Amino acid sequence: MPPSCVTRGEIAGNFTNWKNSVVEYKQPVGEEALPGLYSKRVLAQHLTPEIHRIRISPDGRYVLAQDENNIFVLTRQPLKPVFQFEAPGATGAKFTPDSQDVVFTMGGFGESPRVEKWNIASQKRSEVHEIHVAKGCLTHAVSPDGKTLACTTDATNEYAFKLDLDLYDTGTATSYWHKSDWVAITSSYDLYFRQQLYFNLLAQNEAYFSNLSRLRFSADGHYLLAHSPNNTLCMDLFNRVTVSLPNEVKSAVSQGVFTFVGQDKLVGMNDYTNWTAELIQFPSGRLFAKNIQIGRADVLAVAHGDFILLSPLKDNPLGVLDLRSQTLALASKRITLDIWDDQYIAEQLDGTLQVFDLKTAKPLETAHLPEAPIPKLTAADVSPDLKWLAISHKTRGAVWNLETGEQTYKVRGFRGVYFDPDNGIYADFPKFAQTDRTIVRMPLPKQAIEAKRTLTDKEHARQFGKYLLKFVPAKENNPNSRDVTVEIHDIHDDQLLWSKRFPQGPPDGWITSETRSLILHWPAGSKPIKALAKDDQDAASKLAPYHDKAGIVFLQVIALDTGKVQSQMAIDTGKNSFTPKGISVSANRVVLFDNENRVLVYSLDGKPLSVFQGRGYSISSTALLVQEEAQSRQAALYDLSTLEKRAVYRFSSPVVFSSFSADGKRMLVLTNDQTVYTFEISTETEAQGKPTTG
Repeated sequence: MPPSCVTRGEIAGNFTNWKNSVVEYKQPVGEEALPGLYSKRVLAQHLTPEIHRIRISPDGRYVLAQDENNIFVLTRQPLKPVFQFEAPGATGAKFTPDSQDVVFTMGGFGESPRVEKWNIASQKRSEVHEIHVAKGCLTHAVSPDGKTLACTTDATNEYAFKLDLDLYDTGTATSYWHKSDWVAITSSYDLYFRQQLYFNLLAQNEAYFSNLSRLRFSADGHYLLAHSPNNTLCMDLFNRVTVSLPNEVKSAVSQGVFTFVGQDKLVGMNDYTNWTAELIQFPSGRLFAKNIQIGRADVLAVAHGDFILLSPLKDNPLGVLDLRSQTLALASKRITLDIWDDQYIAEQLDGTLQVFDLKTAKPLETAHLPEAPIPKLTAADVSPDLKWLAISHKTRGAVWNLETGEQTYKVRGFRGVYFDPDNGIYADFPKFAQTDRTIVRMPLPKQAIEAKRTLTDKEHARQFGKYLLKFVPAKENNPNSRDVTVEIHDIHDDQLLWSKRFPQGPPDGWITSETRSLILHWPAGSKPIKALAKDDQDAASKLAPYHDKAGIVFLQVIALDTGKVQSQMAIDTGKNSFTPKGISVSANRVVLFDNENRVLVYSLDGKPLSVFQGRGYSISSTALLVQEEAQSRQAALYDLSTLEKRAVYRFSSPVVFSSFSADGKRMLVLTNDQTVYTFEISTETEAQGKPTTG
């Protein structure tokens, strides 16, 4: 790290400049160091992220297109790229009301958000604000001017599921308005609804909670209109005072389906029985149109014109409703588009952006987006011999033959993947439009996709390698909505391998498919562990050294094939000073990744052995690869038994995936420029290695 990022004391009078220098710092790209390099290949037919958000600026001059990792800014007439920047995991990118900047948030489910503003003229980041939220935000949204952040936090207790709502001043990172029990779901609510809440919390489904607590900003950033099953809020953000709403507006937001139209209109569903909405003036509530048929869709605003977007339609992901004629102007297979009067902009299957005539759907103009790094992967696996690679981000996936570099399959995004020893791939494809969630098999090397089975919306399941983990709730007449059974199924034929009931709700858990282990963990002071310690001498002995159970995490390692407990241990988090974000087990080691970007190694009896700074890791039966620094261009290989460093690798682009061969003798690394490296692993590998240009 350069001195300018460290010597804060010398420039204490200008904290903003110092902070910006830290934020803007990027690790210099030096020569690659690739000890033991066996092969290096750039993948053919790159996997390109799908654009999931398109917005036109309020003045109509610019267009932004956002994928899972990047934000592109273009001029609208002509449609031409201006600049791009990486924004991994960013949500809700939008133009400021004066069309001079782009503002968005970063931060996942349960994390503290970060607000960034990028100036179009300078093509640089102009503001960044870290909003520390002790429990993290389950959902969050930023106002168009970037000055207010709305955040919901989990306040659940043993009697009810609860969310609190806070409004933060992004400049000072402090809350200026707080509402306890913004959402409060008690036992009086329908059991199935409460079970859905619990499972979506367990699955960290941010979209579900965004629908539960709807947050909508007016285009000029003047108002926030918010609704939950328990409360409705209108906040004047300029003056930071709440605004009383007439009954007409309350009715329009009562079902949680509403959006602003232009500066002073609102569309909201007011009749849940007939699925109809009203167009009213905001905030007076004066009626412009009623009985607008929107079906079961959500409603979204467009940049300019008398239209709204409906998502989804019965047979398509998106539709355009003409508010003047109250008819459907367009049904689209695309997941996003934006409208300026009689034209719309959308992405094509080949990744280009096109301008269309709204009446005729005739293409008018095309723009090619620049090559961009791939985003965070939702699923990835490599064949045991490292000859085949399958990766997916949220919307698109692909399979490559690594001996030729050629792409064998190009498919929509999947959520789980497994290379079968029988020359096939099993993958979990989520529900899309009218296609149910499906487990499929893709044989190799020929191209043929065979649907093996479908999963319904009520089946809470996740694929981990060759295993399918399911959470099965108790029958609806059971008064305890947390009562659930964990089932482990074989992905090949859905055969039930074993099951275990958790009357008070399942613990958090991770699966290490390579070693066929399930790792479950609970707070040591929780009721299930107190009960376990009374009947299990091994568990009691592991907990005995800790008289104060605050911050102690109890782990069980369970064999996936049999359901038998292989080992138990207790880990001290130092009064919850860190939180596990991932756990793996291999040989006689447990490896934990935490929220402080550290990789911690323990023995099977819970003894801490080592701590490495890093943003990710991969593990084999004998080795541990740690991505050492924030920008993930450097990785270190450790002997898992001795924890001695065996090699250091430096890449020209950040690492997005790594894995070991089945015999542990080779290692594969994929970087975000879609280059695949394979290495020979041996105990003689030098610690630093010689630089190579590959």
